[in-house]
Amino acid sequence: MHETMNPFLTYLLEASFCLVVWYGVYGLLFRRATHLGFNRFFLLGATVLSVGLPLIHVSWPAAFAGDVAAPMFLERVSAQAQRLWLPEVQISATRTGLPLPSPAALGWGIYLAGMLGSAAFLVYRTAKVLACIRRGRQTQATDYRVVQLADHLPTFSFFRYLCLAPAPDLDEASQRALIAHEEAHIRGLHSWDVLGLNLVKICFWFHPAVYLIERDLRELHEFIADRRTVASQSPTSYARLLAQQALAGAGLSLTHSFHQFHIKQRITMLQKNHVPLAWWKGAAAVAIALTLGVLVSCEQDSTASAEPTAATTIAQMDEEAINQELTRYKEKYGEEIEYFTIPDAKLRELGVALPEATPADKQNIRALFDRLHELDQQNALNQSPSDEVFLVVEEQPAPVGGMEAVTSYLQENLAYPAQARRMGIEGRVFVEFIIEKDGTISNVKSVKGIGAGCDAEAVRVVSEMPNWNPGKQSGQAVKVKMVLPIMFKLDDKTSSLFSHPTRSFLPLSLLPKDQC
Repeated sequence: MHETMNPFLTYLLEASFCLVVWYGVYGLLFRRATHLGFNRFFLLGATVLSVGLPLIHVSWPAAFAGDVAAPMFLERVSAQAQRLWLPEVQISATRTGLPLPSPAALGWGIYLAGMLGSAAFLVYRTAKVLACIRRGRQTQATDYRVVQLADHLPTFSFFRYLCLAPAPDLDEASQRALIAHEEAHIRGLHSWDVLGLNLVKICFWFHPAVYLIERDLRELHEFIADRRTVASQSPTSYARLLAQQALAGAGLSLTHSFHQFHIKQRITMLQKNHVPLAWWKGAAAVAIALTLGVLVSCEQDSTASAEPTAATTIAQMDEEAINQELTRYKEKYGEEIEYFTIPDAKLRELGVALPEATPADKQNIRALFDRLHELDQQNALNQSPSDEVFLVVEEQPAPVGGMEAVTSYLQENLAYPAQARRMGIEGRVFVEFIIEKDGTISNVKSVKGIGAGCDAEAVRVVSEMPNWNPGKQSGQAVKVKMVLPIMFKLDDKTSSLFSHPTRSFLPLSLLPKDQC
């Protein structure tokens, strides 16, 4: 699906979409039908497919991949990366107060709390049922254990346990019907269905469809058990028994009790004649399963061979077409797509985390920038040499006094924003600027930042930086574009808003001026 999204969040969204679609199909086509066995299979299968399909990934060939990044281009970019990037400068500060969680961290915290709460509630309910079973007197039947309940609870079944409550007001025929009903639950393995749904509910505790599926599945269990019971009972007398027990106490959750769910609906279902499943409904279910499989499991295979004309197409693009393509990629991956032209090893060295992109898209982005660079050079032939901005030059620009002077300047002038310290924001800000022919700084901007005032502060200080020795090409001073990474880093100590921390004299680090 979407490459740039957190994988687990992508999974939750895809699985949630499947749950909504499947339950909608069930409600429209099957919910009030009499083919109970199929309905049970449908709900269980829909749940399994919903949580399983997003985990399966099937690739198909890319439509626009191609080998568009030639070795010569990669060599040029690699050389450019070594010349364009300046050494990183780290800015350190002490936190002020407790850091505020980001919206993403807060959202994941709420989700994990919901998971833990759901899991704890499931353990609690299971322990409560097992405690009731342990307190009862047990005897072995043919294929299950009979438990004479000591608690004031209605008769229920739980896996291989049939828990009988005293029922002095029922005659022998009614008691046999009640036991036959619970035996149907035991032999139908209905408790496994409920347990499985509750395990799914731990991950999808927020999703209404999971609760609706569990409700309908438990209702189906009662319909199935009722139908099997009346096979050896009179439907009229059994319906009368259901009506008599309608006001009995509620049973334990996770169990199957004779008194659970709407008695009126159960009586109505008993009176319906069995209608076979219509073929078109089954076909519709299969078609929907295949469609969902394609939507959530199939993805473009960036490694497969693609159209051989891709490189030729990019080579023939004009500047307007290239900018349109780059705009499309920026909408997909963000404004920092130019950094896809930097080799991955250099990005890892700098600690730059870019959105994940397919190799085909990376190749196309590199080819587009390569073509744009060629067009810029062609335009430069028709312009004054002073208008051209170089990325790679024979003699690189250098700050007066070397990088030590730059570090000293930043230590004197750059302040760690109070908002960033308060929110616990840290990370790298990449500041791009041009060294003019006379060594002045121009066109300063943050090309990748962290917000909370850090980007603006970095741009402000770099804009006021002293003049550099300009870069030279063929002995002439030229304009050169540079990138300076600035690392904003908070230490591990948390101070109050009224504390007075002192300056740290670590090399290549800086504490904000307002803490001096």
